[in-house]
Amino acid sequence: MPDSTNGSNEGNMIDKKQNDTMKTFKTLAFAIVLLMGVTAQAQPKYDYGKDSVSCVQNLSLFNEFVKQKAYKDAYQPYQTLVNICPASRKGVYLNGIKMFRSLVKEETDEARKAVLLDSLMILFDLRIANFGQEGYVLGRKGVEMFKYMDNVCAAKDVLKRSIEVSGDKAEAAIISTYYQTLYKCYREGNVDLETMFTEYLSLSDIINVNIERFDESADEDDDEDATGGHKEKYVKAKNNLDEFFIQFADCKDIVEVFSARIKAAPDDIELKKKALRIMNRKDCTESEMFLPIAKAVHASDPSAESAYAIGQKEARNKNYSQAAKYYDEASDLCGECAEKVNYLIKTGYFSLATGNVGKARSVSNEILQREPSNGNGYILRADAIFQGAAGCDDGKLGKAGMYFLAYDVFARAKNVDDSRKVQEIADKKLAACRAQFPTKEDAFFHGLKEGSPFTTCTGEATTVKIR
Repeated sequence: MPDSTNGSNEGNMIDKKQNDTMKTFKTLAFAIVLLMGVTAQAQPKYDYGKDSVSCVQNLSLFNEFVKQKAYKDAYQPYQTLVNICPASRKGVYLNGIKMFRSLVKEETDEARKAVLLDSLMILFDLRIANFGQEGYVLGRKGVEMFKYMDNVCAAKDVLKRSIEVSGDKAEAAIISTYYQTLYKCYREGNVDLETMFTEYLSLSDIINVNIERFDESADEDDDEDATGGHKEKYVKAKNNLDEFFIQFADCKDIVEVFSARIKAAPDDIELKKKALRIMNRKDCTESEMFLPIAKAVHASDPSAESAYAIGQKEARNKNYSQAAKYYDEASDLCGECAEKVNYLIKTGYFSLATGNVGKARSVSNEILQREPSNGNGYILRADAIFQGAAGCDDGKLGKAGMYFLAYDVFARAKNVDDSRKVQEIADKKLAACRAQFPTKEDAFFHGLKEGSPFTTCTGEATTVKIR
């Protein structure tokens, strides 16, 4: 005869006072058994260690606690997982970062917080040991070190290693953070000025490679927790790098560092190339060593950098036709380099300075084909139109028509580019155009009124505007 107490015993298996962890475990028990059977056959690449039952149980508990953001409860199964089956899932490490961030944020005891941070750093090392991706993961480790730890130079070393391993595929955010740590170490006296210069050049090269590599549609990241890869991010990293560089580098220091080295090795053309690139970035064209270095580099190995350098010096000397020539050469030599648009803008404006309006308009067209939202490209085009107005003077409103058209293009610059510099320049230029508009009476005399369609002498459409 069946024991009458059996049903009662089964009904009381779960005590009302059991904690949430045991409840979760019982709820998931059946799913765990199924998971073991499926994963053993369908996903043999995962390593559940010698105690696979315990591994899968703790994996399920850990994932459930993370889903509930119950990170304190998730900590124990996490410890078990990394001890008995560290290669079970990469997700253990991805979710482990979330867990440690939360635990560190909530922890008030400094000693305990230090232990948690050490465990977070070990997490990254374990991920590399079990799933590879050294450069990628070291980048994340370095960022966390920089965020949470006082030893910024230790973070700098980890980030540097990440970039060395990743090479040209180093992520934009990691490059930016690395140079930020380098700058802080420099301010603390732990990095010398020459290192700041050489690392700036090296990182700029990586950024430029990626700006050229990615187009606007290259939006796919390489990993679940990726933070870099898009062209826009590398452009932002370039701006960040330049911002830090401007803060510490001045022409006096640059000349002092490189003049001594060039004096010691006068035939080292590679050294001169580095010096020239740095001097170009800081516009150190006033130095006596600038032009000789630029011409030596250009004669040995003509490049966009050297042509631009000579153009800068010629511009300083007010030799505008020579400046335009070298800027144009820089644009040709650079091919599809990241500085292409900058070279084109210089070419356009110094062409205008020599009265070559047609060249300036042609260059503006190329700029806008490359970057349709480049406000400076529209300003260059409008300046060329404005300057060419005299060529349309027919004694009527032909000249004014070019001012109408220039006004349209300056307004377009404001609409497409909200940067402060473009907005300020465009506002001044719009005011200059308005000063050249005919009066209402002048327009009426020629049978026109405000808003009437108007075709310029160049065949371009605009509308009549009244002063």
